[in-house]
Amino acid sequence: MKPDSKDQKSRKAGIARATGSVAIATLASRVLGLVRDMAIASYFGAAGKTDAFFVAFKIPNLLRRLVAEGALSSAFIPIFTEELNKSEVEANRAVQATFGFTLLLTILLSLLGIFFAEDLTAIFAPGFLAVGSQEKFDLAASLTRLMFPYIILVSLLSV
Repeated sequence: MKPDSKDQKSRKAGIARATGSVAIATLASRVLGLVRDMAIASYFGAAGKTDAFFVAFKIPNLLRRLVAEGALSSAFIPIFTEELNKSEVEANRAVQATFGFTLLLTILLSLLGIFFAEDLTAIFAPGFLAVGSQEKFDLAASLTRLMFPYIILVSLLSV
């Protein structure tokens, strides 16, 4: 059975409200992230440990933006809307498939990130390899390993 136009309008309004909620939450997240960065910088200064933290945070965060907020959102929302117009069962299948794929992809990316943390740190912070900065480089690589599982949880949340 094809839903009537009133039901379709109601669903579209619900999707619009949900999209608006996600947009507001994303904006709030960005503002709170800025406040976090400002607090860290004012409390710790621009010291080596702070630099190591920011590099370690930046690497998985970039992947999250590419995977969860970039390609996933662009591809998923139109498909989900189309499936929802067909039936809720099909929409739920689309969500489950996307959730499963995202889980597998982000676990793989996290494992690769943990395994290649030193190489990634060298790419993202080549200055840390300078003479006298080995301690900062090692700290950044260790923190990168700790931060990578974050991509799994945040990506699943974005689904």
